[in-house]
Amino acid sequence: MEALSFYHGTINKEMGEKILCATKEDGSYLIRKSESMSGAYCLCILFKGLVYTYRVYQTNDRLWVAETAPGVQERVFRNVKNLIAHFREPDKGIIIPLLYPVPAK
Repeated sequence: MEALSFYHGTINKEMGEKILCATKEDGSYLIRKSESMSGAYCLCILFKGLVYTYRVYQTNDRLWVAETAPGVQERVFRNVKNLIAHFREPDKGIIIPLLYPVPAK
């Protein structure tokens, strides 16, 4: 995860929201460590001034999963880069496609 430019590490929810809202670009996104679930991450996406958060985690089989909207079939990925590529497409179960990665400073 650390190799991804848009991985922000242990920033909290409020800081993640502040960073994304400062971009003012719908579809801006970042990943941060989850504060509430050990070993999980949060994929945070800006849309219409609100930040939507989807939990991303690794299964026991070392595959990656992202929580999506109810009724959307769960997909597993070999790595986070493949997961991100999947969610760059529309209608994949998140509020808006991933458009603009927000690099960590």
